[in-house]
Order: sequence, then C-alpha cells, then structure tokens
Amino acid sequence: MAKEDKTVQGEELEMDSTDPRIYEVSYHVLSTMPEEHLAEEASKIKEIIVSNGGIILSEEEPKLMTLAYAIDKVIANKRAWYESAFFGWVKFEAEPAAVAKLKKFLDENNNLLRSLIIKTVRENTMIKKSLLIAKKPLIGDEEKEKEAEKVEIPQEINEAEIDKQIEDLVV
Repeated sequence: MAKEDKTVQGEELEMDSTDPRIYEVSYHVLSTMPEEHLAEEASKIKEIIVSNGGIILSEEEPKLMTLAYAIDKVIANKRAWYESAFFGWVKFEAEPAAVAKLKKFLDENNNLLRSLIIKTVRENTMIKKSLLIAKKPLIGDEEKEKEAEKVEIPQEINEAEIDKQIEDLVV
C-alpha cells in the first residue's frame, strides 16, 4: 500500500494540529470541458472545503487562459497535450486534516489538469487594477525635467570649490 501524500507545497501537513489556517487552492480545469459544466466543477471543490469544516474567504470562477507551455495529462491510458485551460482559485480557512482531504480529491479528479494548495494570509494580496495604470505626468513635471536637463555637471570637480560652496550654503 502506497504512503498517502500529506504535503502542501513541499511542507509536511501537521495532522495533530487543529488550528485553522488560511490556504489557497488554484486549479486548471481541462479546456475540453464544456463551459456550462465549469461552475459545477468549481462548486465540487468548494463543497469539499465546506463539508470538512472550512470557510470560503474569496474565490474566482474558472476563466479560459493560454498556458505558458503545453502540459500533458494521461487519462484512460491516453496522453493528451493542453495549451489552454480554465484557471480558478479559492482562498479558504480550514484545519490541516481538511486540506489533506481536499488534496486527495484534487489528485483523483480527472477533470483537472493541475492544482496547487499553498498556505497564505487572510489579507487581500491582489494588486488593484488602478495601481497598474501608468501615472500621468503632473502639471509642471515637464518644466522640472527641462530644468534638470539644463543643469551642467562639471567634468572635473575641485575640492576647494566644493568646500567653498558648502561654506556658502551653511549659515
């Protein structure tokens, strides 16, 4: 009998601990799945979390995306390559034992191309779209840039001149 894998992102799950922690599960659903069945697949994942005492904190429904590289999956002794998949995620609070059950479900689910469970924090770590928009130059910034271009930097610096300039600035 094979030893059951009880790790989350390379860390041993502490099965003795009953303290709830914050986790995030991200998953790729096969691109061959019809879009009308995506919500059902996402709800199965959330159902496993909730049925084992977990609390859903936030989520994003699966959306089709192009993968950075082709990923293969063997289903019914046939290998298929996927260049796109539906990506979704769920952030939740649960005990480590519940996470072990979720991991087992994800590993056995043939509708998933790949999944990952990580420990995270409760706070929202998403970057707001408004922060990604380039800043418009403020009024007067162009004038400041032109003035900065006009400042000439001497090629040779004389220590005596620097000392004199410092004494003139000091009151």
